[in-house]
Amino acid sequence: MPRVVAAIGANGSVDTSTAILNFANTNNPRSAYTVDGSSFYVSGQGASKTDPTQGVYLVRDGQSTGAPIDNSTDTRFASVYNGTLYVSRDYNPPGGANQNYTNVSSLTAPGGGLPTSSAGLVTTHIVPPASPLSSGGNNGSINLTAALANGVNNSRIGSFVYLSPEEYFFASPTVLYVADSGQPKNGNANKAALGEGGLQKWVLNTTTGVWSLEYDLYQGLNLVNNNNGNLPGNTVTTPGVTGLFGLTGKVVGGQVELFATSYGLNELSPSYLYEITDTLSATTPGVGEAFTTLFSTVGTNISIRGVSFAPAPGPVLGQGLVSLGGLIAAGARAILARRRRPEGRA
Repeated sequence: MPRVVAAIGANGSVDTSTAILNFANTNNPRSAYTVDGSSFYVSGQGASKTDPTQGVYLVRDGQSTGAPIDNSTDTRFASVYNGTLYVSRDYNPPGGANQNYTNVSSLTAPGGGLPTSSAGLVTTHIVPPASPLSSGGNNGSINLTAALANGVNNSRIGSFVYLSPEEYFFASPTVLYVADSGQPKNGNANKAALGEGGLQKWVLNTTTGVWSLEYDLYQGLNLVNNNNGNLPGNTVTTPGVTGLFGLTGKVVGGQVELFATSYGLNELSPSYLYEITDTLSATTPGVGEAFTTLFSTVGTNISIRGVSFAPAPGPVLGQGLVSLGGLIAAGARAILARRRRPEGRA
C-alpha cells in the first residue's frame, strides 16, 4: 500500500501525487517535512526491526520511490532546524541489545547540509549524549537524580531510566525541549522502563559540545506508571497519561510558550492538549510552573496526536500543510492530529 504525502497549499490546493511504495511496509508512517514543497523527508516504521523500509526517506514531489537516508532503525519525528535534519527514535534492537539508538540525532550529508541519500551519512546523537550514561554502555538512558525525578520514577533515583523521545522543539541553537512518552521499549516497567515521561529541557554546553538534561516538566500531567503497557502479555485496563507525544512552541521575549499533547497508557486513555510557559535561560523550573489543560477528549472517542501552529499564507508550498498517510504537518512542523492506533512497539 503506498504512503501518500498530501501537500496542502495555503490557498486550499491539495497535491496527492506523491505516493511512496518502498516506505513503512505494513506499519506506521509517523511524520513528513518539506523545505520548499519539491521534496519531502518522511519518517516511520517497517514490518520488523530489520525491515529496510523503516526510518527516514527522501522522496521527490510526484514520485513513488523514496531514497533511504537512514533505515537502520524505525524513526519518529523528522524535521529541519537551522539547515540540519533531525530525527527522534526509540529503538528496541534485535536480541534485546542496549538501546544505543534511543535519541534525537542529526543526519547530515558528508560535507554538511541536508542529506539526499545514505551515502556518507553523518549521524550525531544529540540527546542523550553519546557517552554511556548507565551500566553496559547504554546511551539511550539517563542517570536519574532527585532533581530529575518525575514522581513516577522516584524509585530509580541513583540508578538509570530509559528514554522514549517523541516530538521536539528547538527554542534556540542551545536549548532543546523533548516530549517523552514515558513508555520506553526495553526493560521492566517497575525498573529502568519506568521512563522519564514529561517535557525534558536539554541545554548545550558550547565549550564541551555536550547536551545536559536540566529538568523534566511534569507538574499538572498527573503521570502514571506505564505498567508494562508496551510489553507482551499486558492486561492493564486502567487509563492514564504516561507522558507527552506532540510538541510545538514559540519564544517571545525570553519566555518559551510550549504546547504539548498527552501520551496515554492504553486505548482507553483520554488525550489532552496542554500549555506551559518556561523561561528560556532557566536551569530549574519556575515556582509553580505547571501544565494547564487547554482541551480534553474525555468521552469523545478521539485522540489528539500532535499540535502545530497554523501556517501563514505565502507563495511557497512549504508554508502550507503536509500530510502523510493520515499524519498532518503544518508549515514544516509536526504531526497535527489523528485518531489513535497501535504504535507497533515491541
